[in-house]
Amino acid sequence: MPPNAEPSDNPRDQEAPSDRTEVCNQHNYPGIGYTNRCVLNIQKSDAFLASCLGLKWTTDVYALYHEDPVTKPQFDKWLKYRAYLKKLFNLARPPNIHGIDLFKHYQDPQFKPLLNNIYPARVEKTSENLVNRTNIVSLGTLWYIYQLVKGKRDLFPRSRVTDTGTVTELDPYDLLHAWKLLSGKMYHQKQRNVQPKKAQELEWCTCKLHPANEGRPVVKSPDSGVSGAESVRDETDVGTDTNYGYTTEEMYEADDEVESSQEPPSEDETWNEMTDVEIFGTVEQGEDLWNEEENRELFGTDEESDLWDEKANNELFDMT
Repeated sequence: MPPNAEPSDNPRDQEAPSDRTEVCNQHNYPGIGYTNRCVLNIQKSDAFLASCLGLKWTTDVYALYHEDPVTKPQFDKWLKYRAYLKKLFNLARPPNIHGIDLFKHYQDPQFKPLLNNIYPARVEKTSENLVNRTNIVSLGTLWYIYQLVKGKRDLFPRSRVTDTGTVTELDPYDLLHAWKLLSGKMYHQKQRNVQPKKAQELEWCTCKLHPANEGRPVVKSPDSGVSGAESVRDETDVGTDTNYGYTTEEMYEADDEVESSQEPPSEDETWNEMTDVEIFGTVEQGEDLWNEEENRELFGTDEESDLWDEKANNELFDMT
């Protein structure tokens, strides 16, 4: 079934009620020592995001979204990929991203080659059938997480990346932090004047698995500040809590804004040339659906014509 775009405090009946929010959740987020409440809401606080990444100021996080030459293009493409997923599932809003699914798939060896590919996941009709409607949201998100880990190794120092840019091991903290950084982009659709605030200490679990500060990872600030040069799942609405900068309602307003500002208009309600080119790349097929000017950056080049018949394309883009 396609992912649901509506918010829920208990997605798929896998989250316990709020009485578990002050402890960690090793079942859903193994290896993470933050409280469940912190995990669910990091993306709503630039101060928490800064702390995750070892940055000193919230403006450093803002710079990653709008100024950094490595990360800004990835975040821009991420917004368009979310719009693609929205259209794929015929939803009113882009689909939620469930962290539970990310932690389920990120160590699966069958997906690692796909996640290290030069283009994000697409629905395919192949004998392996690795990418389908049940996992494309998670796999597409993991691909963008890989891009952040590859491009900013100083911000995600626990993962292992080869000299050729292949992620061989993704650390659970880097997975969480990159996911939440993608989530936070929903609140940063347009550039604006922001006041710097100091990074804020994260909420750590104090259960028997994490006594005192034992085992807590230490993230050092990068030598040079970035600014000098996360549907994203919203399980819990923090309302007016001063620890968080944004509410669920504000995130959905941001989603509406990006839909109107990022997705180009199209008379036939299908993605036009520039949108497909920028995200999926070129698919060299027949002129009826796949001419050489379409889909260059989203899907890359596909030489196998049997993968790109009319039925497959109609299923991919919800064309009837």
